[in-house]
Amino acid sequence: MTKKIFLALIMVALNGCTTIIWMHPTKGDGKISTMRSPKGSDSFIRDYDNCGKIADQYVNSVDKVSDPCLADRQRIKCMKDKYGWKIKGKYTKN
Repeated sequence: MTKKIFLALIMVALNGCTTIIWMHPTKGDGKISTMRSPKGSDSFIRDYDNCGKIADQYVNSVDKVSDPCLADRQRIKCMKDKYGWKIKGKYTKN
């Protein structure tokens, strides 16, 4: 169990500098950095928060709470499939 926690902390530390830029044809744009609040249009923030709740419910329903990547994948899927957002790019700050 200690190895899993250690690996999760390393992953968070390495992804801490990544910014994902989201675009939508009618709702504007937004961006999210790991461990930071989303920034962008009101629609982006609302959709991002709603997808976070949906992702959390899914992760809890399949009893995989210890898998942070599963929640991220579900949130991205929700943003794309349910609300029509597209990832414009991923940038790593050096």
